[in-house]
Amino acid sequence: MIRVRVLKKILLLTTISLLVAGCNQKADTSSSANKKVVLTVWHDKGDDGIKYIQELSQVYQKTHPNVEIVSTSFPTNQWQQKTLASISTNNSPDLVFNDASRILEIQQNTKGFIGLNKVIEKSKEKKFITPEDNSFIHFNDEEIIYPVNRTLAGLGIRKSWLNNVNEKFPTTWNDFVRVGKKFSSQDPDGNGKHDTSGFIMHLGVDPGQMFSLFINGSGNRNVWLKDGPKPTVVDKENINRYSEISQLYTKNRIMPKDAITQDFSEMYKVIESGTVGMFRVGNWNVKKWDDTPVLKNDYIVGPFPKMNKTDSNNFVQLNVRGFAVPKNSQHQKESKEFLQFLLSEKAQKLSFKYFSSTIRTDLAFNASDTLKPFLNPKTNITAVDTYFSKYEYYRNMNEKYEQMLAELVNSNPENSKDILKRGSNNINEVIKIRKN
Repeated sequence: MIRVRVLKKILLLTTISLLVAGCNQKADTSSSANKKVVLTVWHDKGDDGIKYIQELSQVYQKTHPNVEIVSTSFPTNQWQQKTLASISTNNSPDLVFNDASRILEIQQNTKGFIGLNKVIEKSKEKKFITPEDNSFIHFNDEEIIYPVNRTLAGLGIRKSWLNNVNEKFPTTWNDFVRVGKKFSSQDPDGNGKHDTSGFIMHLGVDPGQMFSLFINGSGNRNVWLKDGPKPTVVDKENINRYSEISQLYTKNRIMPKDAITQDFSEMYKVIESGTVGMFRVGNWNVKKWDDTPVLKNDYIVGPFPKMNKTDSNNFVQLNVRGFAVPKNSQHQKESKEFLQFLLSEKAQKLSFKYFSSTIRTDLAFNASDTLKPFLNPKTNITAVDTYFSKYEYYRNMNEKYEQMLAELVNSNPENSKDILKRGSNNINEVIKIRKN
């Protein structure tokens, strides 16, 4: 369960294997205006990532003809293992491209990436990097990641279902629960069967995301930890929110029974089958879902409902994707220069082409109605809490947190206060042990 310990073992074993194999994959491409420089990039973004880097290289070479950027994509676990090991040898790529959380997890274990504060400060487009973006790219007051796009989540709702039950897009928590109940009981798809659910979110893997979506989506931070020199668990107000959210599954029963064991892929199958009315939509989902037979032209996207009167309606920023430079990169100077290009108009258009997302909000794109809310600069956005970048013992705390959530959604609602109190005590105990 504790990935930090696993990562350290992976680092040791993979480093040894690379050293034994003499994994020397780079030719001498020393920096010079008269010599060709090949910048290597490792990522886990598959064919889209490879094509994205290829087109970036083609555009970049028009102003930097001696620099070529090439990339290799690995499955996520392999990317992590190879990057960890390469940082401890002289075989690192010049750049890595991935989700900020994955890069920072490696940074926690190796301190192997350079700080990019000066690079970002020089950027002409730094004004587009928001405070929410900044919360993902820092480690120990250093900016480690140069952001190129952000991953955002909104609430998706079947348009025809709303019409069939005479409802509008829910803006308050009471609206959301009422619509969910109607979607679960009033045959919203009109097939004459009792086979629909009001809302879905996987609970078998990463159960905390459902609670973050609604609490962050209400404009609140510090979902389950109060940040600071002496972190403590959530305050009373958020604990009340936890009880309300867990009752979507327990008391109100507007979620599928199988949600308690589902992972991401199983959740997506249910959404694409058309048997659920409300669901999380990421900006990375839209391109596929706009062409999925059941969902095409029949879902709308908006912010999450506000849980209290003092809350607000927000989309939730789950991460940023960006580039980092290993300290043992052979071409740090050229890598930094390339980073300065990534927020240019041409580079950002390529980011939109392959990831449906950008950092800049001043560019016009031909986007569907379901994607437009993610690109609108007036959209309210709250970022998830980036505890992973702040506490080296985050995994230990998170293990106790997820145990608490599993018990919460498997128990009767009347037991929720005791479960939350016991879980909070367990998290506090980890904090006390690790800080001492």
